[in-house]
Amino acid sequence: MNEKPLISVVVPVYNVAKYLKKSIESIVNQTYTNLEIILVDDGSKDESGDICEDYSLKDSRIIVIHKPNGGLSDARNAGIKQAKGEYITFVDSDDTIDYDMIEFLYDLILKFNTKMSICCQTEIFENTNKKNVIGNNEKLKLTGKECIRRMLYHDIVDTSAWAKLYSTKLFRTVKFPKGKIYEDIATTYRLFQKCDYVACGFESKYNYMVRNDSLTRVHFSENKFQLLEMTDKMGLDVIKFYPDLADAVLRRRVYARFALLNNMLDIDESFIPARAKIVKFILDNKKVMLTSNCVPCRDKFGIIALMCGFCFYHFMWNVYTYIYK
Repeated sequence: MNEKPLISVVVPVYNVAKYLKKSIESIVNQTYTNLEIILVDDGSKDESGDICEDYSLKDSRIIVIHKPNGGLSDARNAGIKQAKGEYITFVDSDDTIDYDMIEFLYDLILKFNTKMSICCQTEIFENTNKKNVIGNNEKLKLTGKECIRRMLYHDIVDTSAWAKLYSTKLFRTVKFPKGKIYEDIATTYRLFQKCDYVACGFESKYNYMVRNDSLTRVHFSENKFQLLEMTDKMGLDVIKFYPDLADAVLRRRVYARFALLNNMLDIDESFIPARAKIVKFILDNKKVMLTSNCVPCRDKFGIIALMCGFCFYHFMWNVYTYIYK
């Protein structure tokens, strides 16, 4: 019987000593064993680098790269350059994966004869230990275009680099944008474009578990505007390929502005004009959003709340995050 192909697992590591051991353990204990585990220490200032070295002594499949800090994109690109596997997947070093996730993703590729597979994910909120499974138990093959459409509407398919298995050949012409945050937005749609079909397995028992702090109030900084830059660029590229996805692209652009707005609820006066511009964009497109059957209800509720005034929206967002978490 032929040996299963080598799969490279790229793990960017930066100051995550608190979570790193659990993350690595979830990878080394996979039921799929023919792995090359690439831990990319991106200039960590805590003991993360030492933890990586300790694990490399315990498991010969582990390769450690130590490099100056260059950001998440640069770390992933370094791992891709090192990777020798026929397939590649990414795990963030503060997340964990189910013990059979990689085998499940590989079996999906075999079953549907695709270059890429994706699975569902579970959000874990640290403060409350609440878990939210994002999946619907479907197992199917979607076109690359349909994956993009679903991604734009947040219909289970996500922009994240993780929770996916790729043919390594897909990265010959696709790299993560160095120096940018929200780097997944700039790359995942391009990978979908390269696939005639993508194998999807949204069964909740095979998933990627992400430590989710997306609803936690994070200090605003100017680099957060890159969310709009990455999203708008993606939108322009998608429309070039698929003009009929224009409404879906608009929805994603509105969503990105909601995401940034929620990070700008409490800001100093110098950013108030920028925030007002974001609110204007959302409200200028409210008709398309409110009349679409594909736009998620959360977006519609957000628009209605914003139509009642920013202060009311601020209050309702606080209520939502309290209930959701």
